[in-house]
Order: sequence, then structure tokens, then C-alpha cells
Amino acid sequence: MIKYLKYISITVIAFALFSCKKNEWTPEKEAEFKKGVKERLEKGSFNENQINYIANCTFEKVKSKDLKPNDYEKPQTLEVVKNMEKECSNESYEKSLTREDIARVWNPEIIRSYKKILKPIFIQKGFKDDQASYIADCTAYTLFQQNVTIADLQDPRYQNLIERVGMFCQQELIRQN
Repeated sequence: MIKYLKYISITVIAFALFSCKKNEWTPEKEAEFKKGVKERLEKGSFNENQINYIANCTFEKVKSKDLKPNDYEKPQTLEVVKNMEKECSNESYEKSLTREDIARVWNPEIIRSYKKILKPIFIQKGFKDDQASYIADCTAYTLFQQNVTIADLQDPRYQNLIERVGMFCQQELIRQN
């Protein structure tokens, strides 16, 4: 009987050891995940504080969605995680950009270039030269105030915002006349 109890206890211990949850977040897996995120972000234009913020933020979002380490290898999960990274990177920019940073991005030369791009668009829509200049000035200034970067102007996701700002500026012009 004692012999059988030994076998049963060995079996229970072995079962307990080998049935540990292997697809759970451990400190090692967390560090590995964050390291992977940081390595990808270091190739971009983020500073060290932003990289750390994005890595931590992304990990917290992954955990809050109850995604497990092995889930990360699935293509659909990878897309979700990339979107989380984008959200966190936007948050990091919002929290870390100063007015001086924005001024470096939107400088007078860039604003003039942007107005040169916008003005012909408004002329094609039937506005006179001075009206098109006013709308281009207003649009550039409003986008600057909303922290839309020059790079965002090429992003299709911002086209709707740019069009709405242009429409707003057109309405302002009409109100003034």
C-alpha cells in the first residue's frame, strides 16, 4: 500500500509540474515581448522615453485584451498588436511633444510650401486667387494648431480631417464676405 502511495504521489507531483500553464505571461516573457517592441521602434524616429512608453503601453493593452504569448504568433493577433502599438505611439507623441518640437516640424518654410500645394487645389475648385490664398492659410494654420504633422498630410487617414478643415476655412471665408 505504501508503495502505491509513493507511485501516486510521484504521479501527482509530475502531473503538477508538467501541467503548468506554459502560455501565461511571466516576467521573462514580458521582458522578451517588450524587447521585441523596442527593437522595432529603435529603427524609427522615437526617443528612448517614447520607446519605453510604447513598449509598456502595448504590453498593458495586450494583457488587458487577455492575449497570451503564443497568441502573438497568429497573423490576426499580430495585426491587433500592431494597431495597439500605433495607438500607444500616438499617445506617446501627444504626451511628449512640446511646442518647440512642433515648431521644428511646422516652420515657416514648410507652411509656405504647404500653402503652395493647397492654393491650386482651391483655385481648381473655383475660388479666386485671394480667396484660395486665404483658405490655404487658414487650413495650414488650423492643421498646425491641431498638431497634424507634415508626414500626416500624406497619410490617407488624415484626408478626411484635411478636407473638413478646408471646408471650415471655406465657410469662414464666406462668413467674412
